[in-house]
Amino acid sequence: MGFPWIHFDALIAHVLLRREMGEDYYVLPSKHAEKEVEEILRKHMPLKRSVFQGYEIWHGSVSFFEEEILGGATIYKRFDSRHICFSKTKKKKVDLSRGYFKMYAMRFPMIVTRRVIFYACGDKEEIEELVSNIPCLGKKRVVGWGAIRKVEIEEIEEDRSIVSRDGTVMRPIPILAFTQITIDKKVHVGKVAYRPPYWWKKNVEMCVLPRSKLKKWKLEEKSA
Repeated sequence: MGFPWIHFDALIAHVLLRREMGEDYYVLPSKHAEKEVEEILRKHMPLKRSVFQGYEIWHGSVSFFEEEILGGATIYKRFDSRHICFSKTKKKKVDLSRGYFKMYAMRFPMIVTRRVIFYACGDKEEIEELVSNIPCLGKKRVVGWGAIRKVEIEEIEEDRSIVSRDGTVMRPIPILAFTQITIDKKVHVGKVAYRPPYWWKKNVEMCVLPRSKLKKWKLEEKSA
């Protein structure tokens, strides 16, 4: 993991954009790409979208891990002589202390778990189709981490994708999106993105962070 949680709307957005844009998704321009991405998400996203005090939020929670064990793992990068053809230099020696062929050992935080749970509200069939195209979760998937064995989708009566009945915050929610909120020691806040694309600085706000416990709160939805 490179972040404390995984956003379900980001996962859905990723496979959705890959489907709609094809190979163009991987060569997005460095400027103004966010507008093109947002337009596609507005048109095709299968998750429900709600507007609270002007903030548009998709109905998708962050990841909740069962039997969560926190640990770490190290990735080693070493030079292989098979890759010498990629070296553009005429030098007889390859510099392994810097540059493209630099060797390193990088430590990553790791969560060991048997099950990851997301809560969402939207088009079940479309969500199921998109989720079936997600083979792994987390970072360094190329080495086999985060492999998904199977996916189960279960319908429940309560929409737990934003805030559950017991006041548990299920995803980042801008503080100003609440018409009423009580901040205490069980409520954690931070400046993070609250909707995809999560790399767009326009989507960064001071938010109530996931897994916080709210005692008194109120969200008033307007038509999206």
